Parts: sequence; structure tokens; C-alpha cells
Amino acid sequence: MLSDERKIRLLALIRERKNVSVAELRDILQVSESTIRRDMAELEARGDIRRVFGGAMDIPQVPDDSDTGEEDLDAAARQGRLAIARAAAELVQPGDRVYFDSGRTVADLILFLREKDAEYITNSLSAASRLSLAGFRACLIGGEINEAGTVTVGADAILGVQKYRFTIGFFGAGGVTTSMGFTTADVREGLVRRTAVNMTNSSRRFFLIGQEKFGVSRTVTFASLGSGIIFTDGEAPAEIAQRSEVRVISL
Repeated sequence: MLSDERKIRLLALIRERKNVSVAELRDILQVSESTIRRDMAELEARGDIRRVFGGAMDIPQVPDDSDTGEEDLDAAARQGRLAIARAAAELVQPGDRVYFDSGRTVADLILFLREKDAEYITNSLSAASRLSLAGFRACLIGGEINEAGTVTVGADAILGVQKYRFTIGFFGAGGVTTSMGFTTADVREGLVRRTAVNMTNSSRRFFLIGQEKFGVSRTVTFASLGSGIIFTDGEAPAEIAQRSEVRVISL
């Protein structure tokens, strides 16, 4: 089993079971306990898990906005989200100026990043922290911190985003429909996202969308269909695929 594939399965198991021992992970993954511990050390450094005596526990994933926490994803959906994140991480190139928004799948992308010769910019406090801890060059956009303490919003955040020209950007969404495009539940976060989309190279805007988000509509539109490329883990509705480039990422 390849290292990245093993870490995906390891993280999924910990998130599914919440608390799991090294011995259990060893038996399930059929690798040595030393390998399990090395993988757990890396996942902990990235902020994904917390090691405890004899095993590891999940760190509750506080959503950076209301788009990402409205339902508990089943194991298959979590695997799909991680597959999307891994494929997206491979797109970052040396010298890129990368924008990360606050979606969960975008946050999972950090697990698979390898490119250190790039600058990563985000309005997500947790993403900025995880990037820095993992040894990447990270910049947190300034501004007012939202009530949940997860992202920066407001006029200063918008002005901060406008200072950049992003060579590539990764965006989540609370829903995608033909009538409203890409939507989010929080108006202030939506305005920051809309600005970031507009400041990103139009040929390298990537929307990381679990198939459960198709047909769902939230409060505010931050991008129209056709604004970028959709990465998803299942077939998109035909009317969406006709108006946006869609890449289906297999598990």
C-alpha cells in the first residue's frame, strides 16, 4: 500500500471511530506499529488527529463556515472528499501563489501538499495554522474574525484578498445549482470568496465539491457556473456538467 493511500485510510478510520488504538490500526492496515506511529506523528503535525496513550483520537472538525457542517458524512463520503483533496494537491506547482478558502475539502488538501516552493494564502485561521505547522509558507488574510472564530471577514479581509493575484485557487461551496451557481450560507464569507475567485487566474480555479452538494442552494452566490473546474467524487447532474468543466475523481 502506498504511503499516501495508507494515510488516507488511517485518517478515515480515526475520524470514523473517533478513538482507535495502534494495535487495531496495525491489524486493519496490515503494517507495522512503527509505521502506524510515524503516520500518526505526521497527521498530528498537520492538525488532523491527536495522539493519545496507545493510539489516536479524532480532533472534532469545527467547520470554517456553515457550508461544511450541516450533516455527518458517512465513510464513503469522507473517502470521496479525501480523494478530491489528494487530486487537487497535485496541481500546485513551484512558484504558485495559492488561495485556500475555508471549506472542509479544501482543508483536507493540506494533508497531501508536497510543494514547498509556493505561497499559500487563506482567510481560514485553522488552515493557516496547519499550513505553518506543516512547514509551508502561509499567509493569513487580516480582517474581522467571525463569531465562530474560524475565518476573517469584512472590508479589511476583502481588501487583503485584493492585494494578490493568485495563480491557483481552491474553493468549497455549500451548494451548487444551475440557477444560483456556487453558493454559501454566510454572506460575509461569501463576499470574501467572491473576491478571491475574481482575483484567481481564471484557468486555474478549482471548486472541490462532494456530490451531495449538487442541487443544494444556500443564501448567497459567490461564483457562477463556468467560473472554474469542478472536482467531485461522483457524476454531476447533466445540466451542471453542460455549463462547467467537471472532473470526477475516482476513489
